[in-house]
Amino acid sequence: MRIVRQVLQLNTMIILSPLVLILGLSNVIGIQILFPQGQENIVMICTAIGALINFSFNMWLIPMMSSNGAAIATIAAELGVTISMLLLGSKYLPFKLFSKQNVILLTWGCLIYFFANFIIDWIEGDWYKVLFITIIVVILYIIILAISKNVLFWEIAERLRSIVLKYRRL
Repeated sequence: MRIVRQVLQLNTMIILSPLVLILGLSNVIGIQILFPQGQENIVMICTAIGALINFSFNMWLIPMMSSNGAAIATIAAELGVTISMLLLGSKYLPFKLFSKQNVILLTWGCLIYFFANFIIDWIEGDWYKVLFITIIVVILYIIILAISKNVLFWEIAERLRSIVLKYRRL
């Protein structure tokens, strides 16, 4: 019974793992962007949307799935908060949400993610998996940034080039 409980807890933690990214994005949008611009109402509405989603999903999923159902409900609620903040607060954001550049990078990011998940099964050893996947993903993403002519990438590349040239002269 103890082993079963540990497996269920592990599954719950795996389900909750995207929460770090979702909460981070939600907090940046809400606290760093919307609050300073006096848009507390949007944050409150989005939080209420998340509370309704969480309550509804908890009532539906906990009887069937126990702690895993609560984890799924929490992810759904936080996704609801983040997405509603992006949609309701889009005119206050300092960037275009669905710009061509963002859509291209998101598409390539998803393709890289699926590629990494596909090849990870062929690699033996946990450390090798982490190291290899990290190297491959970073290299692919840098190539995509260069090909898509990302402004930030080229600014960083130019600064690195000037630093290298400066130290080369010494």
